[in-house]
Amino acid sequence: MTGLIDLRTAGEGRGDAERLFIRLNWPEILRRFSLDRKDFEPDGYVYLLGGAVGGVNFYKIGRTVDPEARVRQLGIQLPFPVSVEHTIPCEDHKVSELALHDLYAIKRANGEWSSLLDSDVEEIRGIRRMSGAKIVKEEEDEPGA
Repeated sequence: MTGLIDLRTAGEGRGDAERLFIRLNWPEILRRFSLDRKDFEPDGYVYLLGGAVGGVNFYKIGRTVDPEARVRQLGIQLPFPVSVEHTIPCEDHKVSELALHDLYAIKRANGEWSSLLDSDVEEIRGIRRMSGAKIVKEEEDEPGA
């Protein structure tokens, strides 16, 4: 079995290396993050921001520990208004963000901005929480309920 590093403390700036690590160790990562635990403790959030440019909607999947501060920060940097479409509490929000980026990679338009369909946005809005790459959706019962 491959040894795992703790991605929560691995530090920033490992983009490609982290992505490769996650892809190579996907089964082990999925095993480690079980959402049926009662001790779910988010360490951050994955968010979906939406904005329109020239009548075309674009969306950004990102991560943060403070969604409100992140929206303020991005709002200052962008030449168009953005709105928070959804926030997802996550354990290991770095892995959760990468998982959603991978899931919607084909929809990438420019940088971290994607051209998602309405059905994609609704699918993301249906996510209640994540632990690494594992997703719990709104319609799913609480484990043990």
